[in-house]
Amino acid sequence: MDGKFLIPLLALPFLMRRTGSSPGSGSDEWREPIRDERPPIEALALPSTFRKMSARTASLDAIVLHCTEGGGDARKSAVHALIPVEEGGRKASFHNVIGRDGTIVQVVPWERQAWHCTSMPGLMAIGWNNRSIGIELCALPTQKLTQPQERSLVRLVRYLLRRYAIPWQNVTAHRFTGANTSCPDSLWRTREELERWKQKNLR
Repeated sequence: MDGKFLIPLLALPFLMRRTGSSPGSGSDEWREPIRDERPPIEALALPSTFRKMSARTASLDAIVLHCTEGGGDARKSAVHALIPVEEGGRKASFHNVIGRDGTIVQVVPWERQAWHCTSMPGLMAIGWNNRSIGIELCALPTQKLTQPQERSLVRLVRYLLRRYAIPWQNVTAHRFTGANTSCPDSLWRTREELERWKQKNLR
Protein backbone atom coordinates (compact mmCIF):
# COMPACT_ATOMS: atom_id res chain seq x y z
CA MET A 1 0.00 0.00 0.00
CA ASP A 2 1.23 3.48 -0.85
CA GLY A 3 2.65 5.20 2.24
CA LYS A 4 0.67 8.40 1.63
CA PHE A 5 -2.57 6.46 2.26
CA LEU A 6 -1.25 4.37 5.18
CA ILE A 7 -0.62 7.26 7.60
CA PRO A 8 -4.17 8.70 7.45
CA LEU A 9 -5.62 5.21 7.97
CA LEU A 10 -3.42 4.60 11.01
CA ALA A 11 -4.48 7.94 12.47
CA LEU A 12 -8.22 7.26 12.07
CA PRO A 13 -8.74 5.30 15.35
CA PHE A 14 -6.94 8.06 17.28
CA LEU A 15 -9.13 10.75 15.76
CA MET A 16 -12.26 8.73 16.49
CA ARG A 17 -11.28 8.43 20.15
CA ARG A 18 -10.62 12.18 20.35
CA THR A 19 -14.02 13.07 18.94
CA GLY A 20 -15.92 10.29 20.73
CA SER A 21 -17.49 9.21 17.45
CA SER A 22 -17.51 6.23 15.18
CA PRO A 23 -18.71 5.72 11.62
CA GLY A 24 -22.49 5.77 11.58
CA SER A 25 -22.78 6.73 15.24
CA GLY A 26 -25.39 9.18 16.43
CA SER A 27 -27.78 9.86 19.24
CA ASP A 28 -31.51 10.32 19.10
CA GLU A 29 -31.35 12.00 22.51
CA TRP A 30 -32.10 15.71 22.31
CA ARG A 31 -29.52 18.13 23.58
CA GLU A 32 -29.74 21.86 23.01
CA PRO A 33 -26.52 23.29 21.51
CA ILE A 34 -24.78 25.77 23.79
CA ARG A 35 -25.78 29.32 22.89
CA ASP A 36 -24.72 32.60 24.39
CA GLU A 37 -27.47 34.79 23.05
CA ARG A 38 -30.61 35.75 24.87
CA PRO A 39 -33.57 33.51 23.94
CA PRO A 40 -36.80 35.08 22.63
CA ILE A 41 -38.67 36.56 25.60
CA GLU A 42 -42.00 38.39 25.57
CA ALA A 43 -41.82 41.28 28.02
CA LEU A 44 -44.98 42.04 29.97
CA ALA A 45 -45.72 45.71 30.60
CA LEU A 46 -46.10 46.13 34.36
CA PRO A 47 -48.94 48.41 35.44
CA SER A 48 -48.16 51.26 37.81
CA THR A 49 -50.19 49.43 40.48
CA PHE A 50 -47.87 46.38 40.44
CA ARG A 51 -46.28 45.97 43.87
CA LYS A 52 -45.15 42.32 43.95
CA MET A 53 -41.41 43.01 43.78
CA SER A 54 -38.63 44.53 45.85
CA ALA A 55 -35.16 45.97 45.39
CA ARG A 56 -32.27 43.50 45.56
CA THR A 57 -29.85 44.02 48.43
CA ALA A 58 -27.75 40.88 47.86
CA SER A 59 -25.76 39.35 45.03
CA LEU A 60 -27.71 37.30 42.50
CA ASP A 61 -26.27 33.79 42.71
CA ALA A 62 -29.08 31.24 42.22
CA ILE A 63 -32.06 30.20 40.07
CA VAL A 64 -35.16 28.55 41.53
CA LEU A 65 -37.52 26.45 39.38
CA HIS A 66 -41.27 26.26 40.06
CA CYS A 67 -44.43 24.62 38.71
CA THR A 68 -47.55 26.74 38.10
CA GLU A 69 -49.86 23.79 38.83
CA GLY A 70 -52.22 25.27 36.25
CA GLY A 71 -52.83 25.80 32.55
CA GLY A 72 -50.21 25.62 29.86
CA ASP A 73 -50.33 29.20 28.54
CA ALA A 74 -47.43 31.39 29.70
CA ARG A 75 -49.15 34.63 28.77
CA LYS A 76 -52.25 33.83 30.83
CA SER A 77 -50.10 32.84 33.81
CA ALA A 78 -48.14 36.09 33.51
CA VAL A 79 -51.27 38.26 33.27
CA HIS A 80 -52.79 36.42 36.25
CA ALA A 81 -49.72 37.36 38.31
CA LEU A 82 -50.51 41.05 37.75
CA ILE A 83 -53.81 40.89 39.66
CA PRO A 84 -53.39 42.92 42.88
CA VAL A 85 -53.74 41.08 46.17
CA GLU A 86 -56.58 43.46 47.08
CA GLU A 87 -58.53 42.19 44.06
CA GLY A 88 -58.06 38.50 44.88
CA GLY A 89 -54.65 37.95 43.30
CA ARG A 90 -51.87 35.92 44.91
CA LYS A 91 -49.06 37.73 46.67
CA ALA A 92 -46.52 35.64 44.77
CA SER A 93 -44.74 36.82 41.62
CA PHE A 94 -41.94 35.53 39.41
CA HIS A 95 -39.38 36.67 36.88
CA ASN A 96 -40.20 34.35 33.98
CA VAL A 97 -42.86 31.83 33.06
CA ILE A 98 -42.46 29.23 30.31
CA GLY A 99 -45.52 27.77 28.59
CA ARG A 100 -46.06 24.24 27.33
CA ASP A 101 -45.33 25.50 23.80
CA GLY A 102 -41.97 26.97 24.87
CA THR A 103 -43.08 30.62 25.02
CA ILE A 104 -41.08 32.61 27.58
CA VAL A 105 -42.70 35.64 29.23
CA GLN A 106 -40.96 38.17 31.49
CA VAL A 107 -42.83 39.60 34.47
CA VAL A 108 -40.45 40.97 37.13
CA PRO A 109 -37.10 42.31 35.82
CA TRP A 110 -34.16 40.08 36.81
CA GLU A 111 -32.48 42.94 38.67
CA ARG A 112 -35.43 43.13 41.09
CA GLN A 113 -36.64 40.65 43.70
CA ALA A 114 -39.72 38.66 42.77
CA TRP A 115 -41.80 37.07 45.53
CA HIS A 116 -41.51 33.48 44.36
CA CYS A 117 -39.82 31.56 47.13
CA THR A 118 -41.17 31.16 50.64
CA SER A 119 -38.54 29.49 52.80
CA MET A 120 -36.87 29.68 56.18
CA PRO A 121 -33.21 30.47 55.37
CA GLY A 122 -32.15 31.07 58.96
CA LEU A 123 -31.62 34.23 60.99
CA MET A 124 -28.39 35.36 59.29
CA ALA A 125 -28.92 33.75 55.87
CA ILE A 126 -29.91 35.66 52.76
CA GLY A 127 -33.49 34.93 51.69
CA TRP A 128 -33.99 33.09 48.41
CA ASN A 129 -36.04 35.90 46.89
CA ASN A 130 -33.13 38.28 47.43
CA ARG A 131 -30.49 36.03 45.88
CA SER A 132 -32.32 34.21 43.09
CA ILE A 133 -34.27 34.37 39.85
CA GLY A 134 -37.61 32.54 39.91
CA ILE A 135 -38.78 30.65 36.81
CA GLU A 136 -42.31 29.22 36.67
CA LEU A 137 -43.03 26.29 34.35
CA CYS A 138 -46.59 25.78 33.15
CA ALA A 139 -47.62 22.27 34.19
CA LEU A 140 -50.20 20.41 36.21
CA PRO A 141 -48.87 18.59 39.30
CA THR A 142 -48.70 15.27 37.40
CA GLN A 143 -47.09 16.60 34.21
CA LYS A 144 -43.47 16.59 33.05
CA LEU A 145 -41.82 19.17 30.80
CA THR A 146 -42.73 19.19 27.13
CA GLN A 147 -39.85 19.17 24.68
CA PRO A 148 -40.42 22.80 23.51
CA GLN A 149 -40.69 23.86 27.14
CA GLU A 150 -37.47 22.10 28.08
CA ARG A 151 -35.62 23.65 25.15
CA SER A 152 -36.70 27.12 26.20
CA LEU A 153 -35.84 26.45 29.84
CA VAL A 154 -32.35 25.22 28.99
CA ARG A 155 -31.67 28.20 26.73
CA LEU A 156 -32.96 30.69 29.32
CA VAL A 157 -31.08 29.16 32.24
CA ARG A 158 -27.81 28.92 30.30
CA TYR A 159 -28.16 32.55 29.28
CA LEU A 160 -28.81 33.65 32.87
CA LEU A 161 -25.92 31.58 34.22
CA ARG A 162 -23.52 33.36 31.88
CA ARG A 163 -25.05 36.81 32.23
CA TYR A 164 -24.90 36.82 36.03
CA ALA A 165 -21.94 34.42 36.52
CA ILE A 166 -24.11 31.99 38.48
CA PRO A 167 -22.64 28.49 39.02
CA TRP A 168 -24.79 25.83 37.36
CA GLN A 169 -24.78 23.97 40.69
CA ASN A 170 -26.88 26.85 42.12
CA VAL A 171 -29.91 25.97 40.03
CA THR A 172 -32.45 24.40 42.38
CA ALA A 173 -36.18 23.75 42.77
CA HIS A 174 -38.57 25.33 45.27
CA ARG A 175 -38.99 22.16 47.35
CA PHE A 176 -35.20 22.04 47.95
CA THR A 177 -34.90 25.56 49.39
CA GLY A 178 -36.24 24.61 52.82
CA ALA A 179 -39.78 25.63 51.94
CA ASN A 180 -42.74 23.51 53.05
CA THR A 181 -43.98 22.81 49.53
CA SER A 182 -44.21 20.06 46.90
CA CYS A 183 -43.37 22.54 44.12
CA PRO A 184 -42.31 21.78 41.37
CA ASP A 185 -44.30 18.55 41.81
CA SER A 186 -43.64 15.94 39.09
CA LEU A 187 -41.13 18.08 37.17
CA TRP A 188 -38.37 17.09 39.61
CA ARG A 189 -39.40 14.91 42.55
CA THR A 190 -35.96 14.32 44.08
CA ARG A 191 -32.64 16.11 44.34
CA GLU A 192 -31.06 13.26 42.41
CA GLU A 193 -33.50 13.67 39.54
CA LEU A 194 -32.83 17.40 39.33
CA GLU A 195 -29.08 16.83 39.59
CA ARG A 196 -29.14 14.42 36.64
CA TRP A 197 -31.09 16.97 34.59
CA LYS A 198 -28.59 19.71 35.44
CA GLN A 199 -25.60 17.51 34.63
CA LYS A 200 -27.12 16.70 31.25
CA ASN A 201 -28.25 20.19 30.25
CA LEU A 202 -26.31 22.88 32.15
CA ARG A 203 -22.72 21.74 32.58
